[in-house]
Amino acid sequence: MNSPSLHLVWHIHQPFFIPEDEVRWRFDSSYIPLIDALSERKIPCSINITGSTLRGASKLCPEFVDILRDYLGTTRSVLLGSAAYHPILPWLTTKSALAQIRLDRNVKQGLGFSTGDIFWPTELAWSTRVGILAAAEGYKFVVIDSASRDFANQLPQWKEGERGLLPFSKGTRKLGVSSQIRVRVPSSGDSKPIVLVVREHSLSKAFLEYLSSDQRDLNTELGPFLEEMEKVRIRFLNPRSPLVLAEDVERFLPNSLPRFLDFLDELIGHGVSFLSFTDFNLSAPIIEHKYVPASTMEGDESIWMASVDDMWFRAYAAELSTSVESLFDITNVSSEIESTIVETLLRIQDSSFYFWHYISRARAPFYREARVLEELIKKYQNGERKSLRPTA
Repeated sequence: MNSPSLHLVWHIHQPFFIPEDEVRWRFDSSYIPLIDALSERKIPCSINITGSTLRGASKLCPEFVDILRDYLGTTRSVLLGSAAYHPILPWLTTKSALAQIRLDRNVKQGLGFSTGDIFWPTELAWSTRVGILAAAEGYKFVVIDSASRDFANQLPQWKEGERGLLPFSKGTRKLGVSSQIRVRVPSSGDSKPIVLVVREHSLSKAFLEYLSSDQRDLNTELGPFLEEMEKVRIRFLNPRSPLVLAEDVERFLPNSLPRFLDFLDELIGHGVSFLSFTDFNLSAPIIEHKYVPASTMEGDESIWMASVDDMWFRAYAAELSTSVESLFDITNVSSEIESTIVETLLRIQDSSFYFWHYISRARAPFYREARVLEELIKKYQNGERKSLRPTA
C-alpha cells in the first residue's frame, strides 16, 4: 500500500467568560506555536476559529491575526466558517442558528478573511437541518464525525428490555467507505448538494493517546497511530484515499506541544504527506448517500445533557431566545441596541456551559449574561432603545 496522506483540521474557541489575560496566554502558548509549527514544516491545514474568538484576537493578540493571515496565504490553507459563539446548532431555532452563522462570517470578512466553502459545526453536531442551514448560507462542505458515516444505511437492530424491545444501534466498521459523502438537502427550491468531510474518530483518539504518552521510544510509540491509519484505509473504497485528522486544539496544547512537534516530524519521517483541502478534495472519492444520520464529535449528546443543571439552563436559554425573536428579526438588526441584545443572546448559547460541568467560573457567567438579557428585553419592550448595556 502506498504512503498515507492526511488532511489536518484544527478547531479553536475561547468562551466569553475566560479572562482577557488568560485568552492572551492561550494565543501565546498554544495558537501561535501551532501555526508556527505548521508553517515551519510547510504543512497546510484547515483551521476553524470561531468568529467571537477571532474578534477577541484582533484586540488582545493582533500579532496572531497577522501570523494566521500570512500562514493561510503561503500554505494554501483555509479558514473555515462556523457559528460565532460555539453553539450546538441543532438545539437552536432557525433564526438563532442563522444569526450565529452570519455573525461568524461577518466578523471574519470584516478582518479581511474569507470563510470559503467549508463549514465546521460546533461539537461536530451534524444533522440534516445543519446541512440545510449551511447550504442556504452558501457552504458546500460540512465537517462531520465518522459516527454519522458509520451509522448511515445501517439495518435496524433491537434488544430485549424490561418492558419489551428497545432500539439498539452500534456503529460498524463498514467496507467501501470514504472521507467524502455527498448528500442532497431540502432547500427553498428542489434540493442542494452538500459534501460531508468525514473526521475519523478513531484516528483522533489515537492522536491524543500518542500526545499523552510518557514513553520515549518514538518508533514504537507512533506505531498505534500508524496502525490505526491502516485499519481505516483498508476499509476505504480507494485505500489510497487521504484521511482527515481533526481535533480541538485545547485538547492537546499547550501541555503537549513538544509531543506535537515530535508527531509531525515522525509522520514526515514515515513518508506521510499532508494535503491542502483542495488536494484532499481532488484525491478522496465522493460517495453518494441519500441520508446521513445525526451525530456529534462524541457520537451522541450525552456529555452535554448529563444533569438536570444542563437541561434546565438549556430550557432557560430557549425561553430567552423565543422572547428575543418575538421583538425583531435577529438576523437583520437595525439598531445598536438590537445588536447588543442579539450578541448577548448568542453568547449564552455557547456549548461550553454544558461541557464544563459544575465549574462555577463557567456556569455563573452564563446566568449573569442571561439576567442582563432579561433586563435588555424589558427595556426594549418599554420603548427604551438606548444602546447602553446594563451592568450585570
